[in-house]
Amino acid sequence: MIKVAINRDFFACRDLVITPKIVVFPLNKEGLNSEQEPASLLARKYRPELAATGGDVLGETREFFADEINWVGVVCYSLDTMPFWDDAHRYIYKQLLCLPDQEIAVWLPSRRRFDNPEAFDKLVRGLENSGKSVILYTS
Repeated sequence: MIKVAINRDFFACRDLVITPKIVVFPLNKEGLNSEQEPASLLARKYRPELAATGGDVLGETREFFADEINWVGVVCYSLDTMPFWDDAHRYIYKQLLCLPDQEIAVWLPSRRRFDNPEAFDKLVRGLENSGKSVILYTS
């Protein structure tokens, strides 16, 4: 279930809500993330290698620990497939099911940045159906 939805990036409003210990964010298979996507923002702040992952398999995860948070990047879409985000909900949902039952933040690009807005809606439904307590950040 989505406990709260916040239309700002995680760093801009981190102190406004209880900070979860786990944050899930999307990665693309090719490792080519736009400047405003969570992976690029995290690469600048913590892990430069996130800026150009590339060669990953859909469903794989890249995890690291920083600022007392377990950051979980899920390779969930490919720039080679149109629409890009069409199956992303499956990979994010599957990863949520593997995480402990505690509050989890999911940080996604905003709906308007999706090539197919229906894919964003599928992601949100997956978060709601996961049975996890989710704080959704969109930027």
